[in-house]
Amino acid sequence: MNARVRDEWVDCGGVKLHCAVAGEAKRPLMLFLHGFPEFWAAWRKPMAHFAERG
Repeated sequence: MNARVRDEWVDCGGVKLHCAVAGEAKRPLMLFLHGFPEFWAAWRKPMAHFAERG
């Protein structure tokens, strides 16, 4: 599993949120959320798995 993860920042009314994005933009969205004290890398393997599915 080697899906490329890219960083994006989204401005939500003055609050900037970090997004880790993998896969093709045309495919259905799958959203992974985490809580403190975890961070986005907790979802790295599931992100790669679903990004590489055909």
